[in-house]
Amino acid sequence: MDGATDAGDTGLLESASLPNGTTTLIARVDNEFLGALGVTASTAFLSLPEGILSVPLTGDLPGGGPTSSTLPGSVNSGCYGLVSDTNSAYCETDSINGSITPQGGAIISLANDGTMTTLAPVGGSASNNGGIAIDGTYVYWTNNVTNGPVTQGSIMRVAKSGGTVTNLANATLPTAIAVDAHAVYWSDKLAKIWRLAK
Repeated sequence: MDGATDAGDTGLLESASLPNGTTTLIARVDNEFLGALGVTASTAFLSLPEGILSVPLTGDLPGGGPTSSTLPGSVNSGCYGLVSDTNSAYCETDSINGSITPQGGAIISLANDGTMTTLAPVGGSASNNGGIAIDGTYVYWTNNVTNGPVTQGSIMRVAKSGGTVTNLANATLPTAIAVDAHAVYWSDKLAKIWRLAK
């Protein structure tokens, strides 16, 4: 299934089977500022300015859409770079409910039932960092504010279940990240692409 959002006065969350399937309306969201989208086996998570919205994928659409709710712990936390697998979505977010210092953020996981778990702290504002990626075991992210000046950063990793945070490499202003079975890749603001074997 492929998911998409359509911005306007009302945002639409739609799905279609691949390839060339019929488009199905999942939800209408009364907010034109739909951000990142992550989809698990049963739930879509959307980032809105007021928090993270949870939408069941299998609900009927009487009166315009299934029941959706803003996750209580996500109020006023912007979500950047949602990625997902069958069981969970993962997000780099700004401060959640004041539990992280105001200039910091966190890597969080969102289970199908909406349970939100903080996996690791993130240096600086999440919007200044470059990206997030996952493989079968870990969540990876770029961190532009660690233990040095803003021009320095790092490539970080934590298990999907949480635990020890590992600094895989120092990096100058990393902007995006990707992983495959063999390596971690990232780009930086100096127009370079880097590779680190797992």
